[in-house]
Amino acid sequence: MMSEEKAKEDMLLWMDVETTGLDPDHDRILEVEMRCTDMRGVRCVGGFAASSD
Repeated sequence: MMSEEKAKEDMLLWMDVETTGLDPDHDRILEVEMRCTDMRGVRCVGGFAASSD
């Protein structure tokens, strides 16, 4: 069985940010989502999503 420390080395954190544009002075973040996967892209744990609604 793999130790928790070793398992964390083989994980990726994906982050997606939806915005109204690319100018930080005029545009804003609409939504942020994060997911943790293994190196093959298989989800390891639950994700996180937040919107500005």
